[in-house]
Amino acid sequence: MAAAIALARRGVHSEIVEREIDWRPSERRFERCRLVVDGSLQLSHWEREPDIRDADPGRLIEETFKTLAAPI
Repeated sequence: MAAAIALARRGVHSEIVEREIDWRPSERRFERCRLVVDGSLQLSHWEREPDIRDADPGRLIEETFKTLAAPI
């Protein structure tokens, strides 16, 4: 997940530099960080409770990466 955060930051930072945007944290960055934190919490829950039937860590990770890879 740390790599996902790094990718998200890279996208935000490049946009700030290219467009000379106000550097203060944006709502978009907050939501992307929340996605990573919430996903991490869900993954840790599934690891602690391995008998959960609808657990799908692969899907969660894939969806998170796709969201973070999308343009901001």
